[in-house]
Amino acid sequence: MLWREHFEPRTIENVPLPGCKTEALDGDFSPGPRMVMIGGFGFASTADQGVWWRLMQSSFSKQPEVYRMFVSAEPWTRSMRTEAATMVPPSEHSVTLIAYDTTDEWFWLVLPDKPGRGFAALVQGDMILQLVVGPPTEDVWEGFRDSWQRLRT
Repeated sequence: MLWREHFEPRTIENVPLPGCKTEALDGDFSPGPRMVMIGGFGFASTADQGVWWRLMQSSFSKQPEVYRMFVSAEPWTRSMRTEAATMVPPSEHSVTLIAYDTTDEWFWLVLPDKPGRGFAALVQGDMILQLVVGPPTEDVWEGFRDSWQRLRT
């Protein structure tokens, strides 16, 4: 039997998007008017990110507006970039972001309860319309999915 700790996802709405240096693994990142950011703090968040990533891909297929993001308060070194590049398939390098958050804006917004806690954010312009911290429950996922669908149309 596989045991998972219980976690109730937290939802935050209508907050400013943290401003930090962000770039894609392949170097290019030009945010569009709307996007989904699936993120976490460092590589420990890949499990939580993976849940969100698979749900988004199964519901919306490959979308250039859906990004995976690794946030760090430290500058990204060459070895960190290399590690990130090996964790993500090359076909996803253009949608995998690395964020250098010197002011910890993401951290204070998310307030993770553990190092591997991930999040998903619906972003429009410079606002986060909906931020969910942690892996989603079925109800939370359906609400997030429906919000993204409405935002896209």
